[in-house]
Amino acid sequence: MAPFLQSKWATLLRIQSEVEMVKDAAETAAEMVEEVAAAVEKASAEVAVAEQLPEHGALRRAAALVERASKEVAEEAHLAHDIIHKVDEIEEDVKAMIEPIIDNHKHGTRATIKKH
Repeated sequence: MAPFLQSKWATLLRIQSEVEMVKDAAETAAEMVEEVAAAVEKASAEVAVAEQLPEHGALRRAAALVERASKEVAEEAHLAHDIIHKVDEIEEDVKAMIEPIIDNHKHGTRATIKKH
């Protein structure tokens, strides 16, 4: 393989590796966010009796804060899943670009990269 092609090949493989690392990190983060959201939701449900607490009491304010936090965490979990989905799409695009190059190199033909 020509040095120029080796350089481009190494770059493509590095990009694919980086996409995989970002995807793994996003999945780990999403799992953690889901766990926190579940715990906060459970705590919020247990504090559902907050309406029975004194209107201006600290416990009622704390319960309202937990409820708002659980909603925000749920929204963040949804966003994390959206990011993972987008990273999966990008990974598939990168693979679609790299596979023809690999196949063509194996068969000794010239590769063309499709633009998406």
